[in-house]
Amino acid sequence: MPTNNQPVLFVADPIDIPQPENSRGIVSIFVAVMGLVALGGYGVYKLKMGGGGQSKSTEKEKNDESRCLNLKKLMEEKLRELTDVRGQMESKLKEKAREEIREALAGTPAAKALALVERAEKEYARLEQLYNTCMIEFQTKKRLFLVHGWDGAPEDAWFPWLKRELEGGGFHVEAPAMPNPEWPKIEAWVSHLARVVGEVDEHTFFVGHSIGCQAIMRYIESLPKDKKVGGVVFVAGFFTLMNLENDEAKEIARPWLETPIDFEKVRRHTQKFFALFSDDDGDVPVGNKELFAERLGADTLMEHAKGHFSKGDGVTEIPVVLEQILKFAE
Repeated sequence: MPTNNQPVLFVADPIDIPQPENSRGIVSIFVAVMGLVALGGYGVYKLKMGGGGQSKSTEKEKNDESRCLNLKKLMEEKLRELTDVRGQMESKLKEKAREEIREALAGTPAAKALALVERAEKEYARLEQLYNTCMIEFQTKKRLFLVHGWDGAPEDAWFPWLKRELEGGGFHVEAPAMPNPEWPKIEAWVSHLARVVGEVDEHTFFVGHSIGCQAIMRYIESLPKDKKVGGVVFVAGFFTLMNLENDEAKEIARPWLETPIDFEKVRRHTQKFFALFSDDDGDVPVGNKELFAERLGADTLMEHAKGHFSKGDGVTEIPVVLEQILKFAE
């Protein structure tokens, strides 16, 4: 028995508690399952937080962008207003200054000089307005170029008639004299036509006769890719010839017959072609009708007994040519 009232510690004998044989395996499985649950919950939490954050961020960016665009729009409106007000102010200041100058110069010789200056300014403004109007009308006016044939001239056959008819219909018509017509050369004719025509557009039209048709095709072939023309009428045009009289004629014709034309390039600039032929043309075989249709996609017509459509054949008017040009220009 203990003495001196000291506390006594009783120690029980250890008790053996039986453990299941696979307790460690169960504990491991339990820990793994709880870990997966925890990770899954954390992943869901991150997805929710991440998605919400991105949505809020995108919405904020859109709001900021919209606010900036609104500010830019307001700035542009204010700039227009400022420019207008500034212009009005400058105009009033100039007019006021002019009035003060008039008053200061009244009754002096300088007043007459000022009056002359003001009169000249008004006349200049009037002429400037007329010029601008003229340029607008000219730029939109339909232009047509008549290209004569081998050994031909601008006054030949039906050219004067067609020129009058088209000019009466509002066209600006030019019939240039082509260089050295008795011995026409491709380069000389194409370059001359380019100088005469200048800038082309869809209001620019061409009518060619005989070798003039070749010159027009080769000129159009040389145009930049982005250029367009309104349409072309060919009269007695050719890719083949017959009855060349002598060696000189053959030598003149050879380059025109043998130098290739890129018809795809020609068609790139317009799809409007019309080719006219005669069934008794002594120079142009009737087979050219099919060649123009095949190579250019041209509409074609074979007239009866018109020869080479020259003055010697008695042809001074060709109504179908006028009709086709007016049709192209619609």
